[in-house]
Amino acid sequence: LVPGSATLRATIREVGSTALLPAWVRITAADGTVVDDWKLPGLPGFPCDGQFTARVPAGKVKLEIHRRLSHEWVIEEFDSLADQTLERNYQLKPWAPMREQGYFCGDSHNHVKIPLDKVALYCRALGIDYLDLCQGWGYMQKGDENTTGAEIEQNIKAHCCDDMHLFFGAERPKTRYGHTWWLNLKPFDKPNAEYRSEE
Repeated sequence: LVPGSATLRATIREVGSTALLPAWVRITAADGTVVDDWKLPGLPGFPCDGQFTARVPAGKVKLEIHRRLSHEWVIEEFDSLADQTLERNYQLKPWAPMREQGYFCGDSHNHVKIPLDKVALYCRALGIDYLDLCQGWGYMQKGDENTTGAEIEQNIKAHCCDDMHLFFGAERPKTRYGHTWWLNLKPFDKPNAEYRSEE
């Protein structure tokens, strides 16, 4: 335990559900420090899979839990004491029954600069259902230009889970005029070829 800190243990669920709900957590100490911050631009805090344990400085604490647009935010302010253990159970209320209305959230052509083993957790916490990942951004050994699209796809799929799906995406063709946004793109043999000037 960090001297002068308390332990916060919490679970997060959707109103009316017993299942854990992945969400984004922002814990701000009295001095403005964000606890366990992933330091992502415009998104302070950290993702969790529906439960988390954090060490918070003693004193006034502000806690914010959200999934961006799908649920109402939970905001709580409280005082913590050194060596105290706090237990919390939070419930997030959905703005609308989005699943029942046929909505799914995702995007293609993404340059996600976080480790692949953390991409799914990041997406689940923000209510993202699928993501197409462009070749070359942390999904292969650095400097290995011979990595095939199939190998990248296999690596990406290994990090999927039931409620978050990752797919192979690409910038192709890459020309002086820009490049194309793809859906359902099949992996190709030399995904990095168009990044070398001689090709």
